[in-house]
Amino acid sequence: MRVGAPREGEMVWVAAGFLILGVACGAAFRVLFLIAVLLVAAAVVVVSDIVRGSPNAVIDAVIAIIVLQVGYALGIGVRAFIYARRRRQPAIKLGQTGYPSVDSRRERR
Repeated sequence: MRVGAPREGEMVWVAAGFLILGVACGAAFRVLFLIAVLLVAAAVVVVSDIVRGSPNAVIDAVIAIIVLQVGYALGIGVRAFIYARRRRQPAIKLGQTGYPSVDSRRERR
């Protein structure tokens, strides 16, 4: 088990994980859940930096919060895109108007 500051490649994977977590929060949950995730993530980053003896605990926590918020914004965009795709109206055929006409109704008997 290695103790000390993580290598740069490891921090990229941690940031990628936070980004994915933020996207999942934005796509599936609301702001209150994100606030809880932000607080827990900041606490985990600070505690892990203190345990490792890293002097950058506050900076790492701020970076984690920013990455989570960027992921959340992307998740909201994904949710809006999916919603728009589901609600899209069918395309109108050439020569057809958007309003029903007498010719388009079936005759009732």
